[in-house]
Amino acid sequence: MKALDLWLAGTFPGYAMRRMKAQALVRAKYEAATPTHQRKATKSSGSADTVNRAAIQSLRDQARNLEENYDIASGALDVLVDNVVGMGIRPDPQIKSLNGDLLEDVNSKLRQLHRDWVKRPEVTWEFDFYTAQRLLARSLYRDGEVLAQRLLGKVRGLDHGTIVPFSIEMMEADFLPMTFDDDAKGIVQGVQKNAWGRPINYYIYKTHPGSYVGFGGMLAETKRVKASAILHPKMVKRIGQTRGVSVFATVLGRFEDIKEIEESERVAARVAAAMTGYIKKGNPDNYVSPKSGENFRMIDFEPGIIFDDLREGEDVGLISSNRPNSQVTLFRDDNMRAAASGIGAAFSSIAKNYNGSYSSQRQELVEAYQHYGPLWMYFVRTVCQPIWEDFVSMAFASGAVDTPSDLDRDTMFDVDHSRPAMPWIDPKKEVEGIEKRLNLRLVARSQAIRQSGQDPDEVRELVKREKAQDEEDGFSSDISPDPS
Repeated sequence: MKALDLWLAGTFPGYAMRRMKAQALVRAKYEAATPTHQRKATKSSGSADTVNRAAIQSLRDQARNLEENYDIASGALDVLVDNVVGMGIRPDPQIKSLNGDLLEDVNSKLRQLHRDWVKRPEVTWEFDFYTAQRLLARSLYRDGEVLAQRLLGKVRGLDHGTIVPFSIEMMEADFLPMTFDDDAKGIVQGVQKNAWGRPINYYIYKTHPGSYVGFGGMLAETKRVKASAILHPKMVKRIGQTRGVSVFATVLGRFEDIKEIEESERVAARVAAAMTGYIKKGNPDNYVSPKSGENFRMIDFEPGIIFDDLREGEDVGLISSNRPNSQVTLFRDDNMRAAASGIGAAFSSIAKNYNGSYSSQRQELVEAYQHYGPLWMYFVRTVCQPIWEDFVSMAFASGAVDTPSDLDRDTMFDVDHSRPAMPWIDPKKEVEGIEKRLNLRLVARSQAIRQSGQDPDEVRELVKREKAQDEEDGFSSDISPDPS
């Protein structure tokens, strides 16, 4: 207590008490909120759209440059796509009757029609549906967002090329202008919203603005498309964010640093590999200048070489190098581990470093798989499920599927979407774990099959066919247990 406070406490105790309480309130605050000479306390203020308006285009361009020119960044995108989409997210219809039973005839017909549709799902006919899924997911993570237009029924100038008249048009994020704003109409960065912030229209470029050539760099013409016809999955971290941000946004600087360090180390290693020697002249008194017209001496290095052409006072020296640097790998792995955390992918998958015990690898795999789960669910909810609902609607509307009288319309869009299976580290332990869960009735066989990335109906059909073939050939159809 200061001298003044002591004097006030003895003379005016009530005032001194209020003064000390006020001082305590002033001191009671977060230290991190106060900038110091050691910490600048950098702030981010403003709405999500305000912050992103000036940054998204630059972040997107840098992310694309990394993918095009840095193998690790491209591999990181591969890891995300492989664990979210894999070989393709496949639908398994679950339409039921009014009494709760699966309508196998309807579900089987939808599967048959879907096998035809997946061959030409998009307007260019260049990609099947599962390749299109991977392209959409890759664009989503690299650019932060992606667009797809839903085209149902008869569309002028469009041949769907499938039994079910339905197609999608895939578009990169560039088709949605970042600078198209109109407060009076509620247009924010190319998206028109209602009073509640719900998108009602999208203003889409008719051609990719990056390929448009015009006088003075004129922008391509836009068209207005209803929000109900647009799929717009985006990577957001703030409520009310209109446009998505690349998953590389927080790690761009780290990736650039890692890339430069690796390039510098590779150059240094190449220099070190090209062994270079030099001739030490000794003291100036011993130096003998070369005769007029004499060329520089070149000594060819070979095993067992003997130097017999040195002059008085000369000696041969070699340029030593400590490259390759044994510490650069540890430094690189530490930075890559931090970058993997920022991206949301497993470090071992990105760095292709699988050192460690089964328990440590399993722990990393489980944590990464849990993170991939929400990404998978978001992709299913924003891409796969809407596309499936459009496909089913057009399958019934076009007459490709007959509508049974006992159809429960509440289940018309019910479907199970497959998910990439969690990879096995130790197959024996994994199988034993699945077997124990089945014995304890903690999981159904169809769920276990689906978790392995396979279709339960296809597996059952193949097993049934295989047993019938074994019996016809005179083989035992039972698989003997492992005697060990």
